[in-house]
Amino acid sequence: MSAHRGVVYKQVRRMMATEESGNGENGHGSSQGAVSRRRRPPVVPVLVLVALIGGLVLLVVARSSPKEQIRRLIDRQIKMAVAGRYGQLHATLSPRAKAACGNARDFAAELQNVAGTDPNFWNLIDIRDIQIRVDGNRAMVTYRITYNGRVVEQATLGDPDVYIRWTQPTVLGPKPSKATIDAQLEALARAQVPGSAAFNPLPPKDYRAARERIIKAGTTTPVLWKHGAWYDELDHHIHCPI
Repeated sequence: MSAHRGVVYKQVRRMMATEESGNGENGHGSSQGAVSRRRRPPVVPVLVLVALIGGLVLLVVARSSPKEQIRRLIDRQIKMAVAGRYGQLHATLSPRAKAACGNARDFAAELQNVAGTDPNFWNLIDIRDIQIRVDGNRAMVTYRITYNGRVVEQATLGDPDVYIRWTQPTVLGPKPSKATIDAQLEALARAQVPGSAAFNPLPPKDYRAARERIIKAGTTTPVLWKHGAWYDELDHHIHCPI
């Protein structure tokens, strides 16, 4: 891109030098002749703009590759788990995985119980050596999960963590009831109480943001599965409460 831009700029300078030389040779002509010779609009800068736009488009496409989409999804899943946003984590599951894991409340309760065994649980969890292999609308992810430096789970080529792309039309769900929203707010509040089984405290700013997300979710129609999006499929690496 930079080399192409340098060639274009050299062409612009040569065109400007040619025009200035022509104007000098005819500098003693009549003013009417000078007016009649209108400069042609420079077309080369347009090529620069096209090149820049083309580069940006290629950059967006590269960042939107299936591997990048899946990696961003995994990163979001990790952030959701650390922040205790288990309802949102449940939303990243495929239909088969949701059917196996039950509703979002049961799923969240199980993860809260696991995290409650150690206040520093998620801070001691680390996911390493993430590798993603995409085959059409199916992806296989391998990694190692360590807890306090000790390997506690591995996804291998023989037993990968599977993700699928939703190829059917987007599916919308019903708005959560007031009782559901109240239960989520109560669970979030309990997670901030030291000594509780679900203890997973958030900084004040993050806690307020989490409350706002839950309240906002009660006013919008949730998207269960979005066309073209990737979801975590049911496999040996999804541990469900039921």
